[in-house]
Amino acid sequence: MDIKSGFEGLLFHEQIFLIFGILLFVVALIFLIIYVMRQQAIKWLCVLIGISIVMIGYPSVQKFSFAGLVVELEQMARAVEANPGDAEAQQKLTEIVARVKERSPSSAQTLNAVARADAVLGDTVEALESVHKALRVDSQNVQTKELNTLFNTPRTRVERLIQLADQNPGDTVAHHDLEEELDSLENVPELTADIQATLQRGYQTFYHLLPAEPPVTDTAAPGDTL
Repeated sequence: MDIKSGFEGLLFHEQIFLIFGILLFVVALIFLIIYVMRQQAIKWLCVLIGISIVMIGYPSVQKFSFAGLVVELEQMARAVEANPGDAEAQQKLTEIVARVKERSPSSAQTLNAVARADAVLGDTVEALESVHKALRVDSQNVQTKELNTLFNTPRTRVERLIQLADQNPGDTVAHHDLEEELDSLENVPELTADIQATLQRGYQTFYHLLPAEPPVTDTAAPGDTL
């Protein structure tokens, strides 16, 4: 487990608490040993050790809670997948997904779980986004590769690029990629109604973001007029 995965599920201030809590505990422990050997009073050191335990304990509880939330996410995703007509379960899964994302999941395993949940809710664009993050964390993860194959379709790529282009109109790379992916999507064997709708939105976004043509100016000299 790398350091980043060790902090998974912890907000920034909780990570700071954990780091300084461990440092304070180690320093207090060293001084405790020295003071015991010298037979000096250790009352204030006991206070420091108590504070460090609290600083370590709070983030640890939050991390344990996050692990339980991920388990709940996986269970609820399976429940919605088994009964897609359950609106209450879908709403609960949506809330759990949001809570997990708030804590910035950083391991491939958790990102895979988020991706599957998003896909169950019908948002394959968000699912693919989580898969891409998981690939950056662990490009050799078998489950991540399988999910990438499942979600990384021409239509999903176009939907994702539409979002990126809308969010960043000046992103020329996304604009160029969108043009290429639209060409790829047009060549799929079966143009379903969903694909046609995606193509329409994609071309609307593409042409909307095209740079405006410069105005034509009359450069003729005054003496050239008839």
